[in-house]
Amino acid sequence: MRVLRVHHGGRDPSQRSRERALAAAGVDVVLLVPSSWPEPGAQIDAVVEDFTVVALPVERSGDAVRHRYAVTSAELATVLERQRPDVVDIDAEPYSMVTRQWLAAVPDGLPVVGSTAQNLARRHRPPLAGYERSAYRRLGGIYAATRQAASVAWGKGFRGELTVLPAGHDPALHEPGRQAPGTPAVLLHAGRMDVEKGPEDAVRTLAAIVAPHGGPVAAGSRARLVLVGEGPHATGALRLADRMGVTDLVQHHRWLPQPALAAELRRAHVVLAPARATATWAEQRGRVAVEAQAAGAVVVGYASGALPEVVGDAGILVPEGDVDALAREVADLLDDPARWLTLRKAGIARAAARSWDRIGEEQRDFYERVVAGPVAIPPADPDEQSWADASRRFGPPARAAGGVERPFTDPLLRHAGPVQASVGRALDAVSGVGRRLRRAARGG
Repeated sequence: MRVLRVHHGGRDPSQRSRERALAAAGVDVVLLVPSSWPEPGAQIDAVVEDFTVVALPVERSGDAVRHRYAVTSAELATVLERQRPDVVDIDAEPYSMVTRQWLAAVPDGLPVVGSTAQNLARRHRPPLAGYERSAYRRLGGIYAATRQAASVAWGKGFRGELTVLPAGHDPALHEPGRQAPGTPAVLLHAGRMDVEKGPEDAVRTLAAIVAPHGGPVAAGSRARLVLVGEGPHATGALRLADRMGVTDLVQHHRWLPQPALAAELRRAHVVLAPARATATWAEQRGRVAVEAQAAGAVVVGYASGALPEVVGDAGILVPEGDVDALAREVADLLDDPARWLTLRKAGIARAAARSWDRIGEEQRDFYERVVAGPVAIPPADPDEQSWADASRRFGPPARAAGGVERPFTDPLLRHAGPVQASVGRALDAVSGVGRRLRRAARGG
C-alpha cells in the first residue's frame, strides 16, 4: 500500500516516528512537508529516511490551523499523479485550511483520511465550521489521538471509519533509565513554556518540597528541577524560582533534540504534568507523559484534559490547579520508595503497549479498512443524541476552563456567560434545519 502523508510536523526529522513505523509495517510512505517551519528541530535537513520526503512552500508557516501550501490546485494534482497513492493521509485537523486545500485537490474515488487531537467540542465560527463539516463529508476515516478526540468527532456527526491511535514512543530511544530511589531526586517539566502547561506550578512544587512552609532551602536539598522548552512563561518561571530562593536548583534548557530529551527523561524520577485547561484548549496528547513512562519516570500532574486517559493508573493525578496537592503527592512519593518503584514498573508496562512499531501496524490496518470500505459516509446531524452516543462509545470529551462542555471559539460568544448555552442550542438548531433543507434539495 502506498500512502501520501501530508504533515507539517514532519518538517522536523525528530517528528517522523509515525512515518518510520509505517514504513517498518510495510507501508510505502511518501511524506509531504512544508519547505520551512519555525520550530527549532524543523531547521534540520540532511536526514536519510527509508521513505520519500517531498517539500513544498507554505503560506502562514508555523500556524497549524491556517497554513496552506503556496501552490496551485494543478500543482497539487501533479503531485498526486506523480506519487499515485492508494490513500491520502492529511495529518491535520478537519477544520484546518490545509485539509480543505488538499480535499479540493484529491480526485473523487481516491480514499482520504484525516487526523484529530481536538478533545474539546469547540464551536467554530465561519469559515472553519464549514470546513469541518465539508471534511466530514469527504473523509473516509479519521484517526484520533485520544478517546476524548474521537468522542468530539463522533459527537459532531462524523460517521466514517473512526479509530484511536495515541501518541507513541520509540523503544530504542525511550528505554528505562537507571533511576533509583534516593536524593537528590530529579523533577522534570518539558513542553511549551505557556501558562496552560504550568511551568510556574512546577517551580512552586519544587519550592514546597525543598523549602516547606516558605523556609530557607536546606543544604543538600532532596530535589532539583529541570525545565525543557521555551515560550512566553519561561522567563516568568525562572523569575519565580529566584523569588522563591530555588534558582540554584533549577536548570533550564530552551530546546533539546530528541536524543538529549530522552536522556533527561531517563534521569528523571518524576515528570511533572501540571497542565490547565483554558477557554479553548485542554491537554490533547500527553506525549511527554508516554515517553516519561517508557523511560521509567513516574508522572505526577493534574487530572486535566487527556492526562487521565494517557497516564492511567501508572501515575498520580490531582485536581486541576491544586498545586499544594501536587507538591504533597511528589513529596510523599519521594518518601515512599516502594510506591515509586511500583508506579515506575506500571508505567514501563503501560508504555510497552504504545510503541510506535505497534501503532504503525494499527495505522496500516486502519488504512486497509478505509480503502476496502466506502470512500466517505455522510455525517449525521450533531444533536444531543449524537453527543450521548459519542460518550457511550468513547467517553465524554474534555471540558474547557470553568467546566464548559462546548466552548465557542469566537471570543464574543465565549464570554456571553449564562446565555452561552442558549445561543449554542439556537445555532445548532438553525444549522440542523439548513442541512436538512440542503439534503432535501439534493433529493437525499
